[in-house]
Amino acid sequence: MTVYITQENRRWDYTPAEQFGDVEFVTGSEYSNMTNSPSNARIRTEIAEMSSNFEPSQDYILQSGDPIIFAMTYNALIVKFGSVQVLKYDRRHNVYLPYQMGNTLSER
Repeated sequence: MTVYITQENRRWDYTPAEQFGDVEFVTGSEYSNMTNSPSNARIRTEIAEMSSNFEPSQDYILQSGDPIIFAMTYNALIVKFGSVQVLKYDRRHNVYLPYQMGNTLSER
């Protein structure tokens, strides 16, 4: 089981997510508003590589950082698998909660 974190933020502690699997970062880069940015091409490649290793019944996505990168990652996985497991942080209880996402949203 793997938790794919969409963008690394060195200020955050992601260790609570490790209860759901090994943590891997999709990217450490920021998406650029420049259409032909080499950084954007690298991010798209990183997302494609992650999606080729993703196991929808075992792995999770955790949104962190740039919402554009999360949207690209989520879209790639939904197109490929139809649904994915997403972790959402609950600030009140200081835990991550798993959700199955596709056409509907339901707590797991």
